[in-house]
Amino acid sequence: MTRRRRIKYNKRTRKRRGREKRGGKNQKIKRMENIILGAIGPYKKNCAAFGNPSGPNTHNYINICKLGIGKVKLDKSTQDWDAVTKGILAYDRAETNGTYLGQLNVIAASSFIGPYGALWGYDIANNTSDSDAMYSIDNVPIYDIDPLLKAGEALFGTNQKTTEYYGQTQNTSTIGSRFYIMPGEIQPCAVKSAKKEGSGVIWSAMGIGIPVDSLLDKVARLFYEDAGSFSSPENPTQQFIEESKQKLDQKMKTIASAMIKNGRDQIIPIEYSKIFIGFKMLPVMSDEYATAITLSPYITLAKEAVPHGNPRQLAHMSLKQWEKVMNFH
Repeated sequence: MTRRRRIKYNKRTRKRRGREKRGGKNQKIKRMENIILGAIGPYKKNCAAFGNPSGPNTHNYINICKLGIGKVKLDKSTQDWDAVTKGILAYDRAETNGTYLGQLNVIAASSFIGPYGALWGYDIANNTSDSDAMYSIDNVPIYDIDPLLKAGEALFGTNQKTTEYYGQTQNTSTIGSRFYIMPGEIQPCAVKSAKKEGSGVIWSAMGIGIPVDSLLDKVARLFYEDAGSFSSPENPTQQFIEESKQKLDQKMKTIASAMIKNGRDQIIPIEYSKIFIGFKMLPVMSDEYATAITLSPYITLAKEAVPHGNPRQLAHMSLKQWEKVMNFH
């Protein structure tokens, strides 16, 4: 009798474990469906700031990743400008370069994606499935953030004018406007910035930690934003640029280590299944003023960014599939 009950119990256990394993993926998809349902904004063709009074009455939002650098040439028309004026123009150019985040009233937010948020390019419109880890730290695989940056460009679009004339994304093709955030929005962002006048390099960087079980209501994704510069006595040489890149490669490892320690410090310790990290760096000449920014806006989606008006369909799509359905390719 005892033996029969034990055999029967073991069979049920195996079935139950199988259902739990299959249910994990289904649970994640279901959660993403619900987040998208509550994260569609009030505008047809523009994304909106999370918390927009006319937006959905939910806690749901979506984050996008951006690194940007803007420059002002110090010529006859600008060399007598004060630092504030130069800084505003360089900052605005950094916002409009690459992933378009122009004309926003940015409000600094702390650096987490909560259980009711989703990361564009990873949770939704995934662009990371073909990525391989660059290395690991404390058994946590570390991935390049570039696919997430490309996903942001795909959603908001890019600005040909700042790309072509201000050199921030040389040799990078532009895709024009897409579903960028409505101009004038009061936009919460995880944000850092740095400025540099004169010769050297300037950079911005971001890390994103993905918890082992990000479906739990007690854990959040972690952002680390950073920005800074290195000075050189004259216009940066190729050797100086390469040495700066090596410094930043090492700094990214330091940031990843700090993120892992940050997770362990929480009241319920958090382990990360992976960390995405990377930086953008550009040389600054003696006759240039530059600003570097790291931004991750908390948004709701444009209505027309949702394929066929079906939020549940979007939860199942990769970025390539989304762009194909949107007829962007």
